[in-house]
Amino acid sequence: MKLSHIGAIIGAAFVVILILVALLAGIISNYDPYAQSFANILEMPSSQHPFGTDRLGRDTFSRVLHGLREDLKVGVIAVFFALIAGAVLGGVGAILSMFAGSVGKTINNCIMMYARFLSVGPGILILLVIVSLGIGATIPTAIGIAFILIPGFIRVIGGVVQSSKDMSALSIAGLILGIISTSMALAVMLLAILGFIGLGQQPPIPSLGGLINEARSVLIAAQHGFFYPGIALILTIVSFYVLGECLNAAFLNVE
Repeated sequence: MKLSHIGAIIGAAFVVILILVALLAGIISNYDPYAQSFANILEMPSSQHPFGTDRLGRDTFSRVLHGLREDLKVGVIAVFFALIAGAVLGGVGAILSMFAGSVGKTINNCIMMYARFLSVGPGILILLVIVSLGIGATIPTAIGIAFILIPGFIRVIGGVVQSSKDMSALSIAGLILGIISTSMALAVMLLAILGFIGLGQQPPIPSLGGLINEARSVLIAAQHGFFYPGIALILTIVSFYVLGECLNAAFLNVE
């Protein structure tokens, strides 16, 4: 078995576990992620609170699980928007370049220039503008992140359409799943950055980046508040990224 196949299996296993944990957050943890307890402020990890408690006495384990669920939810919506836009732009551009002569090639080149334009910086500005219009709102945040993800989908889907005659259905599916997975990794990372600078989900709604930001003020007294959401964030990003890259490598015959 090739190394890329092994990596894809491991990445997929972790992704499935993360998704199940997020979906079952309310069952796995017995604590309300919003319930404050001033008698249990900044408790260290224990059998009662596996990840300890935060500065308001809330159970950190429950907040990490629900934060993961919030991040994955917004990430899925962002990737969906980017997939649709990338499929339309990349697919139409590729088809026109193949069957509409010089005019079609010109249109496709314009679409690719647009993708490169978003990639070199303006996408970040668009993200910040859109997010600032509805700080903490799910749809504006997802749409803003989608602008960062669209160029990748345009390139991959455009390439798949142009090479479809030489590719099997399995290879096409693998490459598209690969870009979806790596895009999820990027979406979660962007969500964490937004949460860390205060532009993501607003308190008391938990998000991994927001939890890390909240923990900064009590970092010396309670490192666990920073450590556990950080580990969950790294594990999520790495799992989706490894799965996506290994799928790409497996279906492009690259080790």
